[in-house]
Amino acid sequence: MPLPITDYLIGQGESLTLIDAGAGGSLGPTAGNLAATLAGVGIAPDTVTRLVFSHLHPDQIGGAVTGDVPTFANATVHVSAIELAFWTDPANANAVPEAMKPWFDLAGQVLVAYGDRVQTFDGDADLGGGLSAVAMPRHTPGSASVRAPHRR
Repeated sequence: MPLPITDYLIGQGESLTLIDAGAGGSLGPTAGNLAATLAGVGIAPDTVTRLVFSHLHPDQIGGAVTGDVPTFANATVHVSAIELAFWTDPANANAVPEAMKPWFDLAGQVLVAYGDRVQTFDGDADLGGGLSAVAMPRHTPGSASVRAPHRR
């Protein structure tokens, strides 16, 4: 069953922030359309300067890597510290059903690919540039929404 996956791109002067990175190839052939969509509106992946992950499920992070290489070569990554801790804890990965183990593998792959460009935030946090994280810990332990300034 096809389901929509929505990502948001926010332009602020010279900065481009992508909220979530889509599924990439992680959920089959019909879910990885972000790269084509960005290309269709003239956005090259290397012009994205920041990724903010609402949480680390495959449909939010799968498009952040191409193999082991960051898709967005110049982007920093912002993720909740609680979310990062959950997905990098081997005890959590060992406790889930076998079908979910690849989710933990993908989260680790994305975090390793971006390395020292991964920045964490706690709870409700100022992300800079007028954006703020709003803690929403229900879907996953560290889920967050992003609040953007209202423009008229």
